[in-house]
Amino acid sequence: MTAPKRLVGKAGRESARRAEQKAASRQAILNAAMACFNEHGFQHTSIDAIAREARVSKGLVHYHFESKEQIFGEIQALLFRRLAAKIENASAGLGLSAERAAWAAEELWEALLRMQRMLPMGLTLLERALRHRKLRKQASKFVQEQRRLIIAGIRAVSGRRPEELGITAQALADLTVATVVGLLVLQPFSTHPSRAKGIYDTFKKLAMRFLFPPEDKEVDP
Repeated sequence: MTAPKRLVGKAGRESARRAEQKAASRQAILNAAMACFNEHGFQHTSIDAIAREARVSKGLVHYHFESKEQIFGEIQALLFRRLAAKIENASAGLGLSAERAAWAAEELWEALLRMQRMLPMGLTLLERALRHRKLRKQASKFVQEQRRLIIAGIRAVSGRRPEELGITAQALADLTVATVVGLLVLQPFSTHPSRAKGIYDTFKKLAMRFLFPPEDKEVDP
């Protein structure tokens, strides 16, 4: 026997409302955790503190996340997703592919600077992941997502598949990640503040020449 349409519609609306509430509470927890991590650091932030900042129960935090480490990993992933979405959405408004690539590279650098304050927490999480299998699995999922987003970004700014560039997609993504992470570590210890930016500009120049060879009309010789 089929349920009346009005009951099905009501159930659908209720399900959608619960999904929205669930997403909103999850995002509130992530926002609160980011504020706590920035103010107190990873080591001195507890699940209780995150719950108080988000004005939710500790049980709700555990409902969404298994651990503090998972919360931190999800924050990093969220920041990376937002950057990828920003690049993809804005790319359509720029005429030439080379212009899109140059703009995207500068956006990546600005994101790099914003992520610097999270470096000590990231290193702490990495150290723990080396000792805990579950954390290693979560970190591996994040790296895989990074690769997918980088590949999508390359396609968005260049209009080419990585395979058309004579290099595998995974290798190109790994090279980008290695450069970004290396600069994250180098910047705080550099005696010359401009050194990391100079290295990044060199990487960007090489990447632009690779993506848009001189024979391409879109790039000046």
